[in-house]
Amino acid sequence: MATNSEQIGIDSDAIDSMRDVMRHAGETLAEMPKPISPSMHAVLDYSVAATFFGVGAFMMRRNRSAGMLAIANGAMVLGMSMLTDYPGGVWPRLSFKGHRTGDIGQALLAGLGPVLFGFPGRTEATFFHAQALSEIAVIAATDWDAA
Repeated sequence: MATNSEQIGIDSDAIDSMRDVMRHAGETLAEMPKPISPSMHAVLDYSVAATFFGVGAFMMRRNRSAGMLAIANGAMVLGMSMLTDYPGGVWPRLSFKGHRTGDIGQALLAGLGPVLFGFPGRTEATFFHAQALSEIAVIAATDWDAA
């Protein structure tokens, strides 16, 4: 009987190599300095939300799908920020570590959004890809244990 990797045509050595890369990446991220405090993370979150809303308004004229994606990202960041129990949270219902899970989801939405919303390869997609990379960097550099 064929294994799952054989069924989809992926060499098991390639899968082992990908696992090694992911393990090493995780170890590297764990060893990185964590200079972003919960307070700084809150400032970054509200700034990112404002940026998404501004870019969304601008993009709405050129590409409605891109504009809606930006507004959806901005609403997600703003909503999570207001609900997080960190300095700047308005209704602290979400733990700081729970916020991290939302940040990962938001980075995925930004990075995959151009495909999901039908504008991959267009100029507008560049903003979302850059923001997703930035979000990943912030997630990696945040001291999640400080809260």
